[in-house]
Amino acid sequence: MGRTMEERNQAISSLFAGPFPAIEERLLSRLPEAFGRSPGREDVLLVPSNELREHLLRRLAAKWEGSAAGSSIMTLYDFTVRLLKHRGIFPCELPPAHASAAMMAAVREVYGGGYGDFAAISAMPGFVPALSRTMADFEEGWLGEEALREAEGRARAQGKGPKARRWGEWRLLFRAVERKITAAGGMSRRRIFQEAVAGFEQPGYPFRATLYGFYDFTRLQWTLVDALLASGLLEAVYFPAVFGEDGAISPAYAYAALTWERLLRAFEGNVEFLRDAASPGVLTLRERTFSPFPPETSDPFPFPVLSAPHEEGEFRLSARRVRQWLDSRPDEDILLVCRNFAEDAVPAWERIAAEYGIRTAGRLAVPLASVPPVRVLLQMIETSEESFPRRKVIDVLSSPYRRQAGEGSGVAPRPDLWDVWTRELMVVSGDDWEKRLSVSGLRRTGEEPEEGEGDRKAQLALLQGEIRSLRESLRPVREAGGYRDLARAIRSLLLSEFRMTTDDTGEAERDRRAVSALLALLDDIERIPERVVPWPPAEGPLPWFRTLLS
Repeated sequence: MGRTMEERNQAISSLFAGPFPAIEERLLSRLPEAFGRSPGREDVLLVPSNELREHLLRRLAAKWEGSAAGSSIMTLYDFTVRLLKHRGIFPCELPPAHASAAMMAAVREVYGGGYGDFAAISAMPGFVPALSRTMADFEEGWLGEEALREAEGRARAQGKGPKARRWGEWRLLFRAVERKITAAGGMSRRRIFQEAVAGFEQPGYPFRATLYGFYDFTRLQWTLVDALLASGLLEAVYFPAVFGEDGAISPAYAYAALTWERLLRAFEGNVEFLRDAASPGVLTLRERTFSPFPPETSDPFPFPVLSAPHEEGEFRLSARRVRQWLDSRPDEDILLVCRNFAEDAVPAWERIAAEYGIRTAGRLAVPLASVPPVRVLLQMIETSEESFPRRKVIDVLSSPYRRQAGEGSGVAPRPDLWDVWTRELMVVSGDDWEKRLSVSGLRRTGEEPEEGEGDRKAQLALLQGEIRSLRESLRPVREAGGYRDLARAIRSLLLSEFRMTTDDTGEAERDRRAVSALLALLDDIERIPERVVPWPPAEGPLPWFRTLLS
């Protein structure tokens, strides 16, 4: 990079180590000063995952009012892509739809003859996503076709025929996936890292990087971290672990000991151990939790343990306690930690938090399938696949996101009555919608107003019209003969059958962003080259489309 070793060592600030609360407080106290301090240079905070990135952005938004121009928070992979783009190399990152289709084509090529241990399950809906995760693990471990061939040869030399065949099967899959991704115009993650690391031999990277939250690195990630250490671009590292008074890492963190030793050598002992201001009781509990040996005695918890009978009660109990803390200690940060983060539970928490006057930050990234208009779209597609089952059809017709075919007819739709009547008329699915919808078979119930037979006929006629419209709108999706046809059919369905609110509420903005992302995904699907990825997908077009949204 054109700098002496002394300059490189001086450029590296320090290695901070300690439990997460301590290193996070130190990081957040330094970021406002560090971000954007040098014109012409970008300060980058590198984190292990987008979830941690989102967490830090929320904490910054809650406690810092300022500008962060010339700074970024990103994952190692995103930073790698950024390095290449700075050199004028634009890595061909296949869109998710193209990558999934390329993976699917590789599976079909390998298992088209019905041979192999995975042949029987290769057409199942979950196989391609599982294979994609396994291939990502291979790349993170810096394993390629050569390593798989060596493993196959060793197993064969040891007389382990079945094991050798399994390694051979993985080698064929890996080679087929690489070939299909290249044919589709993409690059593997390993190739992208190789190109980025090679660029450190040339001066001109105007970045300063900080690593936060990494307690371990894959072999692929370490190639970049090692290059950052050698180049002097790495300014600081925040390493999360529990340490003893002598600076030795806790035995409970033995899995991170190798990475810790690497960093300690790289920083030549220039480390600052951080301690958080936890109470003695919490420190004792932490020591017991991270001890490699079971405790001899069971002491009481140093904090109250609250319990609620169900999920909403738990949210309400948490919101009440948070409100009490906010009122008594308004200057302190409060962190809520949950064991499982369920996307469908977040709206309930946001609603209950609002009742107690607790501000909640909007989520930066959610699965498309969890956003209401996209969820309704998937429900519509599922009704078509399942021959229009009664319950799902009524749910679709009741959705405020679907545009009613009978708008302007002068008859107000009554999905509540449609639900009651279709149950009474024993509508199940399929042809029942034409054969069983009859006024003569209905009894008056307490759920409907005092209406005459003419009103019933009008409602049933409206329901029949909605069913016909729903069937007709979904017909092009079912009959799609290629990726382009499928994308155009779903886009047409979205534009003609849905209505979106145009107000300035957070929900409306969320829906607009989701629809925009969905339209971009459909554009990607439309551009999938069928000469590389044959149609239809092995598990079927619609199940494959659903996996892209999950």
